[in-house]
Amino acid sequence: MNHARSEVHHLPGRYPVDQRTKDVLDAGLLASANANQHMKGVTFALRLAFGLPVDADIEHIQFDDGSSARLFDVYAMTNLLLCSAVDEGAAKSRSTGTMRRSCSRHLRATLEILQPTLVISQGASLDKTLLATLGVTGIVTPNVATCDLDGNRFVWVSLRHPSRGNWQSLKCAYLHEVVVPAIKEGRKLALGVL
Repeated sequence: MNHARSEVHHLPGRYPVDQRTKDVLDAGLLASANANQHMKGVTFALRLAFGLPVDADIEHIQFDDGSSARLFDVYAMTNLLLCSAVDEGAAKSRSTGTMRRSCSRHLRATLEILQPTLVISQGASLDKTLLATLGVTGIVTPNVATCDLDGNRFVWVSLRHPSRGNWQSLKCAYLHEVVVPAIKEGRKLALGVL
């Protein structure tokens, strides 16, 4: 397949998709002490999703067949919003309900392709949109729901964003009181879905 090369021009103060993709891929190569709050939270969530202790310093997952893979190579990350609305120099999103509703159809299409068994969202402000998008069939706990999108059943775990709940630290109460139990419950249910 032939791919045309195109030049990407970045506007000042923007966080382009290609840079974000590079940052996510690079985060798997960084020692967790150097990762930002978001990627530390993603790392903790991945460890729990794969049944590892949250405080494990594990870079590879061992599978039953003897193979192994890097933690950051065995999951898919996507955003609800395919565009960005932030104030210059601020991290807080200024997305609107219209933006979230418009992008939700793309998220739904992505999930229909990926057919996940466990979805972990980070950003409680997105819950209203995700409830309408993910085909929720039941609420298990305040942070865990069962879903069905056109016959693909999966479990959704809804959490605050790591930068909002400061749950990138092993000392954080939210990590131990909400994140750990919610992902463990979601994992248990997801394994039952398979």
